[in-house]
Amino acid sequence: MKLNKLEFAVVSNPFADFLQGKTKARQFRLSLPKDAVALDIGCSNGSESKALLEYFSLKKLYAVDLDEKMIAIARKKIKNPAIVFEKGDATRLKYPANSFDVVFSFGVINHITEWKKCIKELGRVLKPGGYLVAEELSRETFRTPIGRIMKMLFDRPYDTMFGRDEFIGFLKQKRFRIIGYKKHYPMWTLKYFTVIAEN
Repeated sequence: MKLNKLEFAVVSNPFADFLQGKTKARQFRLSLPKDAVALDIGCSNGSESKALLEYFSLKKLYAVDLDEKMIAIARKKIKNPAIVFEKGDATRLKYPANSFDVVFSFGVINHITEWKKCIKELGRVLKPGGYLVAEELSRETFRTPIGRIMKMLFDRPYDTMFGRDEFIGFLKQKRFRIIGYKKHYPMWTLKYFTVIAEN
């Protein structure tokens, strides 16, 4: 699901660049190989991808987004040969099995109607022992006062959206090992969760 005009404006500004950058990456502690290759799904304007590359000292990062306009912005904005920006669907990735040491998803999987298919696909492209690192909204997000306002403004597949426990349960069903999980509700504003799962 592509962003509507309001969501596009929200993620395409300098403040969003800051939030999507090192502030998100710093939430996570990972031990990755020195030559780690990563995938960032729903890369938006590329700011987050650049921060991930630098913070985790990645050898290569492939960054995909369903929106060609976002990919064009990212390519124009970030000139780094270690990052490859490509149009891509997270439920049907073109990469071979066992391609990546880590896959990042920041607020992306909750946009996807076929979210279970997406998780299966991420498991396919991850190497054995690779990590899925996700920060996600869920049904619980949109039950808070601010969440109810967001629900009126932002497009999401609300009818098929997962709950937190459902998401974690499906990861376990697909043989992911949960090595980090945290619920967030900063200043009673927006509920979300973060998870690190080993393939």
